[in-house]
This record gives sequence, C-alpha cells and structure tokens, in this order.
Amino acid sequence: MRRWLAGCLVGFMTVMAGCAPREGGAPRPTGQEPPAVAGQEPQAAQGPARAEVPGGPGAPVREEIPGGFRLGPFDESGSAWWLSPDAVWVYAKVGGAARYGAVSLAGGGLEPGPGHDPEDLPYWDRWHLLLSPDAGRAVVYSFHGFDRTFVDRETGAVSEPQAPNFGGSHMFDSWSPDGSRFLVQSVRTDPVPGFYFLDRDGNPAGTFAEPGYYSHRGVWSPDGKRLAFLSVPADLFYPRIPEEWEEPPYGERVGVLDPETGRVTYFAIDGLTFYAHPVWSPDGERLAVVCGERTTVRLDGPWEGYETTRLRGPRPCLIDPEAGTIAPMGDPAEGDVTIVILGLADEAALVAWARPSDGAGYGWVPLGGGALVDLGGTWSVEGAQLVAGGRAALTGQLLPNKLVLFNQRGEVERILAEGAIQGLTASPDGRHVAFFDGGYLTVLRVPEE
Repeated sequence: MRRWLAGCLVGFMTVMAGCAPREGGAPRPTGQEPPAVAGQEPQAAQGPARAEVPGGPGAPVREEIPGGFRLGPFDESGSAWWLSPDAVWVYAKVGGAARYGAVSLAGGGLEPGPGHDPEDLPYWDRWHLLLSPDAGRAVVYSFHGFDRTFVDRETGAVSEPQAPNFGGSHMFDSWSPDGSRFLVQSVRTDPVPGFYFLDRDGNPAGTFAEPGYYSHRGVWSPDGKRLAFLSVPADLFYPRIPEEWEEPPYGERVGVLDPETGRVTYFAIDGLTFYAHPVWSPDGERLAVVCGERTTVRLDGPWEGYETTRLRGPRPCLIDPEAGTIAPMGDPAEGDVTIVILGLADEAALVAWARPSDGAGYGWVPLGGGALVDLGGTWSVEGAQLVAGGRAALTGQLLPNKLVLFNQRGEVERILAEGAIQGLTASPDGRHVAFFDGGYLTVLRVPEE
C-alpha cells in the first residue's frame, strides 16, 4: 500500500491493530470456497516443491506452492512492499543477519541489487525509503522526513536534489510507475506552491503550480501519464488540530495534470469539499475522491479546546477525466464519520471508515446508492486491499486467522490462506497478494472470479 494512504489510515483510525505475532505455523494457501457449515475447515495444500536460491549459507529458500510461492524461513516477520506488478521488495533477518532485495514473480530468490549501497541505508523501512520500480534508485529520508538523498544503486553515487524539504516530505513523494520521474510536493509558502518533478537521478525535470492556488496530494495514474491532485485557494486555510504538521487533506477542486504538456483539467461541485488523495481505478479511466459539505467542529484538547474541519455526509465523488464529468455517488454517510477510499471497482468503492462512537473498519460503498456494506475487517496499517475482479482481500473478525476474499455484496467468496497473517499487501494490478506468516513471506496469485 502507498505510504500516504497508510499514514492517512493511521491518522484517522481510532483503534489500533495488535502488533504481537500470533501462534501458528507456515501459511496454508487453500484456494477453497468458504465452509458451507460452521466449523467445516478447507483443506490445506500439500507438497510444496523446494528449490535452493542463490545467496550463500543461510539464504532463504523459495518454495513453489499451489497458486504462488513462499520464501523463508526468516527469524520473524519482516517488511514487504511491491515495487511493480512483477516484483516485491523484502527485508527480514536470517540468524540475526539482514536479508533484503527484490523477489521476482518469475522465479528466483532475494536479489539485493548491484551492491553499491552506502552503509546503513534503511532497507527495512518503507516509511523512510522509496525505491524505484526496478530497485535501481533509492531515495532515503531523515528520521523526521526532512532531508532527502538520492542513491544510484548501480554506481553508488549519492546526491541531494534541489527540492523542498519539510516535515512529512516522505509521506507525499512518489516514483512514477515506470520509474522515469520522481514527484515532490511542496508547501504553501514555497515559490512553487505545488509540485516539483525530478528525473531518475534527482535532477530538475519541471514544476507545476496554479496561480492563486495551492496544489497537493498528487497521485500518479496507473500508466504514469497523468497526475491527480487536490487544489486549494491560496487564501483558504482549513481549521485543524494544532499538533498537525501537514497541510490538512482537503481541497475545493480536483485537478488532473498531463506532466508532459502541462495541460490540466479541473473538477469541482458547488458546496462540496474534497478529502484525502484521489484514487484511480485500476484501468486509469476513472477517479474517486471523498466529497462532502465542509463544516467546522470544536473539540476538547489536552490543554484547551480547538476547532477542526470535518465533512458532513461524506461519500465518493466519481470523476471521468475523458468525459470531463464529476458526480457524487452512493449514499452520504450519516453522523460523525470519516471515510477514506482504498480502491475503486466498477460498481463500488472500497473504503476505510471511522466513527468516534464505535471504532473503525472497512466496507463497500455502492456507487449506485445504498448503505455501506460492512466487511468487519481487523484494522491494520495496510488496510483492506482491492484485488482483481473488484474484490476485497483482508483478514477479519468473521473468519479469524484467514485471508478472505469478499465480493461487493459483503459475501465471503473464497479463503485464500490460513495462519497468523501479517503485513498483507496487494500488487499494483491486484493480481497477487503478499504477506508474512510464521517467518515466511508468501506470495499468492488472486484466483479468477
């Protein structure tokens, strides 16, 4: 999952996931339909084929299993995130020694790269490290996200690009899907109150700013040819929690930019404000962003009261950039609730929701109207994942210790795996999922509907 989305979830969720490892052995991919009667368990797949991979003594072993593979054993669960639809980055330890690198879906084990890395690069830390899709470049941030350093992993060259640094920079920067560009968000007071573009080596490659507006929360389209973002009038300041270190995630319009030509199209609805990063559909043909009526509420802080911004009746707004249309979709959420869009399917938006009164969770918002379909998932930083076929993958309270596929009606369609599943993440195209369990990284192909 993108770090800005994980950060957004951390910021608004009112319950936290348990971090302690759960009991259990290696994950058991099942590929089975859900049990027809209570207590009936699906059968585990048997007989994985084992193949040693390069890496010397103690190197983890890749085991081909039905529907995918697993890699290990590691000392415990590590970190994993997708570089591209075909490769996942892995960091974990074997015998106390760090093991890291890219793992290809095509085969092989951990490929650490050219070996020209400076010492002490945080290859375990997805919050302060951004790797290009081919893992040939690394961008490293200081602990607080202020300083940004480019590392050419092919030559070992290190540079510090000329671009805005501010607290939280690491949450909003991003590589384009093809790895040719790097996006840097600036702040309101910067000479360019919008975006800086850098090339693969950190050299300047253009800027974007709107006269009289501040642009932020930029998100690349799946093909990397467009950038969607929120747009705020320069003289409009949203009330916010005093301790917040970042620009509140609101905007009065949504922009879609072609970085090559500089052409931008704006979308707005009178009386509605937009919230959080826009989310592209997997095919890049549509956008969804939360919209609602902006209000100001007063809350009690530790030392004094303060005012902050909320949306009344939040729901997805659907944008068709090609047709130039925007429209609210689904029913407005009622009461004091915050929603964040995690993914956009054909007929529903996958969301995380939070209410001060009754916690947080995940669900589908039907774009054609109707109440939120609650999935009852166990909250985690990664969150529910939109996967191929317009389905949601998550571990939940309905079937504990099971990785489940839910359809848009909230029905359990399939159990993918069983075990103490941690760090679930879906590939950018939604065709694979990766997770740790019992000291093993497991990657599974999402079955067809």
